[in-house]
Amino acid sequence: ELFNGGLLTHDDNWTLPRYALRTEIRMGDYDEGGGVSYCRDQLARRRNGHSWERDLRSALETSYYDCVEDFERRNVHALSRRGSRRKERYTFFSHEQQIMHQDQETLLDPAQVPVDELETVTEQLHTGKVYSVMLSLQVSQENRYLANTEGTRAFTSSNVWTLSLLIGMPDDDGFLHTDFVSYHGRNLEDVPSPQRLRRDGLKLIRNLASLANAPWHVSNAQYALMDHHTTGTLFHEAFMHAVEANRLSEGAWGEQSNIFFGRMGSRVMPEGISIIDDPTRLDLIGGYTLDEDGVAGKRVQLVTDGMLTEYLHSRQTANHLRHRTATQGRSNGHARAESSSPPIPRQSNLRVSASNGLTRQCLLEELLRRVEGDGQDYGLLLENARAGQVDVEEEGLHMVWPSRAYRIYPDGRKEPVKGAYLAGTPHMTLQSIIAMGHAAKTHGAFCGAESGWVPITVSAPAAIAKAEIARMSTSEFVELPPPLW
Repeated sequence: ELFNGGLLTHDDNWTLPRYALRTEIRMGDYDEGGGVSYCRDQLARRRNGHSWERDLRSALETSYYDCVEDFERRNVHALSRRGSRRKERYTFFSHEQQIMHQDQETLLDPAQVPVDELETVTEQLHTGKVYSVMLSLQVSQENRYLANTEGTRAFTSSNVWTLSLLIGMPDDDGFLHTDFVSYHGRNLEDVPSPQRLRRDGLKLIRNLASLANAPWHVSNAQYALMDHHTTGTLFHEAFMHAVEANRLSEGAWGEQSNIFFGRMGSRVMPEGISIIDDPTRLDLIGGYTLDEDGVAGKRVQLVTDGMLTEYLHSRQTANHLRHRTATQGRSNGHARAESSSPPIPRQSNLRVSASNGLTRQCLLEELLRRVEGDGQDYGLLLENARAGQVDVEEEGLHMVWPSRAYRIYPDGRKEPVKGAYLAGTPHMTLQSIIAMGHAAKTHGAFCGAESGWVPITVSAPAAIAKAEIARMSTSEFVELPPPLW
């Protein structure tokens, strides 16, 4: 990490890599249900056969006794349920083919990263009213070894780097606003040059300078044109987390999300919209050959012409929901996890498309036509979503925070506003989409959930929706004191 022209942190795990272990034991029956237990451990950072064997034996022993306890506990809870409700107290596991697989390992050389030049970039951008410049570069090379009692043996190797440039600048009232740009890839040769970072950083500074005396947004249900980044983040939060199939099973303690439960084959968004999740795109950072269950990642058509056609599955959810989904009890290879965390179904490379997409100019015209038809003074343009979140276990309340927001007036004027963000619930948000663009753009990110942070990509066009655009409280902004000199 580089901050305001200086090197803040520089962690070097290349000469002494980290090793993490996860053991998983299942007890019972694939189809009738059973229990499961996981054990996580950190292994010695220097390869030591004796130490590793001792840790592995200990982890397996812990997993075994925990699994016995888990299975017995599930049996007790099942006694209080009747019929199909008893099934919800158990875990299941799909029948899959044995796999023997070995990736070709590609080694990375961190010396390729021009740290000194990047340090100079942050120094050059820290000028004028700029309060902070943070540049963070993370490089990961992850090798995974998987073996199970079904006979699967696999070695997979994956490289990912991510670089983010975050700039902060106060407005005239002293509130600190931030804007960012991020880049992702697999080869270090693709890390942007210092010259490109400088150019992109200056654009961020100009955007932030326009907020100096900009008005605060007024909360309202408004027509908004979202750029590809904001549209993609919205679909990720409002839809993708809710179709992770582990949300649809009740589990041992009764938790369940009903957002898209029982909606297979039903319309969940307007006609013309289709959604695919494709881990086979290995050129994108969300791609992989095998998932954490040892199942080949598969391209999944989640939505076709607005109709829900599938969920994201692991081996556990696929067999549990075998009569309610199109997989017929087989996993579609979406069990994912960070390091040694227990896996759950997760997104990989999301692609949103519209068969009736419009050009950018047509989207602007449609936005203003809707605004005038409703008697509103202006529409909104939301760009460069910096974050999003969803409460998927409850009603699916989600929020998306754009870095930039503008009022678009019928006469074509464009006025920046502060503090606008999008809020809503899945069905209302998705059904409120009025039009989409025809040209999609792709951005990378890291998605966080119960199984940790995993790399993903999102490809989506711009879109128009009538949604609740709320205003952030000023307490959510850092307020800087007046300068001493």
